[in-house]
Amino acid sequence: MKTILKLSVVAMAFFACKNQTNKPEVSNTETVNNLAFEGLKSNGIIEITDTTQLETIDSAAIKNALKGDAFYNLVFWKNRAIVYTDSKVVEVISASLMSIPNTLIETQTEVLYNFNRTWCDSIEDKSIWKNYILSASLVNDSLKQQEYIDAHNTQRDKWPDVAKGFCHANFQQLQIFKIGRQLVLIIRVPAANTLEELDPKTLENNPKMVEWNNLMKDYQTGLPGTKPGETWVFFK
Repeated sequence: MKTILKLSVVAMAFFACKNQTNKPEVSNTETVNNLAFEGLKSNGIIEITDTTQLETIDSAAIKNALKGDAFYNLVFWKNRAIVYTDSKVVEVISASLMSIPNTLIETQTEVLYNFNRTWCDSIEDKSIWKNYILSASLVNDSLKQQEYIDAHNTQRDKWPDVAKGFCHANFQQLQIFKIGRQLVLIIRVPAANTLEELDPKTLENNPKMVEWNNLMKDYQTGLPGTKPGETWVFFK
């Protein structure tokens, strides 16, 4: 469930990432040890947003607050940071961030969409993974937002070729979390590969995946601060 933990205000104050121009990069904590297929654990995200007029967030303050906390990834984009972790420690880690001034802290442990290798003919359980974390927004239309959610809830049955594309690309897991209108996408791939290398494989001999991606574009827009025409951005 989404929770809003704090807002300190200063006085006066697919998934369709084919349109990206910035080269995807894995986060600074890129590898995750796989113990008993960790991808099937219940995961969660914490987003920290700087509420001042600054265009960048205080990454040093966040890293200092998180000392001693165990998590998968800590990534940044402009005035936002995302922590990806096990859902069981979301509240503990969030508490570590409470001392950072002028920030909005939001959490989500409910997954909107959760592809994993059990959807494939072979699990191909890898010992080391890395995660790519992207974010976009849903359009400001409640009916379209619900259509997007419904499409993902029924995708496995009505659009099976989408999962086949993920399987063919050797994606280990693909999760979408939703905080308000914001979407957070985590794509987990084998550590020996890159998303730039694997993502085109989702489209090979797969016209339904192309159709799905084009359909999803109608529901998505960029975060505040994105360039015109820019939708999904990579947190690094």
